[in-house]
Amino acid sequence: MLLFHSQFQFGDVIAIPRELCDCFPSNYTHYAVWVGDVNFTGKKPGANIFEHKRPSLFSKLNVTGCVFNELNTTEKYKKHNYLDGIGSYVVGTPEEMKKRIIEQHKTCPTYYLFSNNCEHLATYIRYGTGISVQMDTFAAPFCKNKGLDPELKKMLDSGKTCKEWCKAFFSRRG
Repeated sequence: MLLFHSQFQFGDVIAIPRELCDCFPSNYTHYAVWVGDVNFTGKKPGANIFEHKRPSLFSKLNVTGCVFNELNTTEKYKKHNYLDGIGSYVVGTPEEMKKRIIEQHKTCPTYYLFSNNCEHLATYIRYGTGISVQMDTFAAPFCKNKGLDPELKKMLDSGKTCKEWCKAFFSRRG
């Protein structure tokens, strides 16, 4: 379901499904936090989300950080405040979320795919606790493990294209 920007409130978690390769449905979900028109130091006009950018799995670029960006409305996205009302997770006040954004913007920790990713940042901003479960994605089981399966790690580190990765994956499944 696509939402119009006016349907978002400050601090909403935005989920953006990503498909790295055609052979896997919803490989992972990228997460960001809606900041709308709230002003922050370093936020440019038009920027309306706060997110943790990571280097691409299939690129040698190392652009990363906790940054303000504009939500790409040509992509699928949805509000996904999935921890609201669950257990001890409490939505922070707007002031608490602003403080967390300022803190993370200044001291953005290094991105790690399974232990410090965009979902960790988004849940930390909203709830004060950074977690990543990657619900209903190929990446979900890896978020619960301490490391990658050696064969998968080898494939990711190999620099293969999506097409080569999919071919190798499916050839092993017989």
